[in-house]
Amino acid sequence: MEKKKRPSWFTRKKYLSYKKKGMTDKEIREEILKVGRTAFFRYKKELNVKGKRARLTNLSLPESFTKEKYLSYKKQGMTDKKICEKVLFISLSTFKKFKKELGIVGVKVTRYQMKEGEMQNDN
Repeated sequence: MEKKKRPSWFTRKKYLSYKKKGMTDKEIREEILKVGRTAFFRYKKELNVKGKRARLTNLSLPESFTKEKYLSYKKQGMTDKKICEKVLFISLSTFKKFKKELGIVGVKVTRYQMKEGEMQNDN
């Protein structure tokens, strides 16, 4: 039996766009590509996409993701792990490298930062 070839339109960028829309691999495989598990995972391997978090080789942050955008997510209470999983679709270790590029190394953002002028309650 001949192996199904990956459709030329199904690229890394296309795969990530589906993931950003919140689609699971199963939904992409069954609803979009209409292929079995083996063929789908072979396609992902061809695209250098590994694992559930869509880690890619030679990955870069979207231009729209800035230090300010990162800080706004943190102020909303998101952890780095959640930002990686829900926003960027990359591994935490890859994100740590990007944080260095953005100059966020050593910046500690706590979940409940106080606004200036507020009194701290020690209870």
